[in-house]
Amino acid sequence: MKLIPIAFCTLFLLAGCGQSSSPTAAANDGVQKLLAGLPESDSDAAKIFVRRCNICHLRPQPTAFDAATWPKVIGLMKRNMANLGVPLPPAQDEAIILDYLRRNARPPEARQQGGQG
Repeated sequence: MKLIPIAFCTLFLLAGCGQSSSPTAAANDGVQKLLAGLPESDSDAAKIFVRRCNICHLRPQPTAFDAATWPKVIGLMKRNMANLGVPLPPAQDEAIILDYLRRNARPPEARQQGGQG
């Protein structure tokens, strides 16, 4: 029974991954909405983050993790993408995203104090 939801999700995710990277006006509006509330929302780094980290799930807030944890999260996401057959981001985009997330990450002390972010 679990195969039906997994198969549906996989097809849904893969359908979204085949879209062109040249945005239309509607896609631009969607990106602008996803950028709202993000740090550095006018930066190319934030735009790459939104375009790449919103394919399989809603984009997380950079403050979801501290700077030391983001590389591990990125590694898990890459493994999930590979398992789903989703194309991995180019190395340059991955480096830009990781740098963006580290710059805007939750301070490490917030995690040590038991805060959820």
